[in-house]
Amino acid sequence: MSTLGALCTVCVFTLIAGCDSEDPWFTTVTYKNNSSEAVHLFGDGEKVGPGNKVEPGGTRSHRHTLNTTNYTDNTGTLRVKAYRNGVAIGSKEVHIPKYAETFVVSYPW
Repeated sequence: MSTLGALCTVCVFTLIAGCDSEDPWFTTVTYKNNSSEAVHLFGDGEKVGPGNKVEPGGTRSHRHTLNTTNYTDNTGTLRVKAYRNGVAIGSKEVHIPKYAETFVVSYPW
């Protein structure tokens, strides 16, 4: 095989290998409030607001998109946050198995 042919083969394989790793995948995260007070629970791509307020013992779900910018070792990394009365009271990085359809995050962590 010529040098040019070998180089083209390497380029094609590199492009093909990159296609799988760049495909986004979706997971529905269920946020559960195990505290005794209402709290806003949300993840990357969301902002604090009335739609993510969770009462004590309650849950809410949100569909998140993950991709190569936030996964390693076949897990997706999602930063989840907790707010109460407009003040950040905690955050946590969770690792979601790649292609998991659902995942549960409980507060307090």
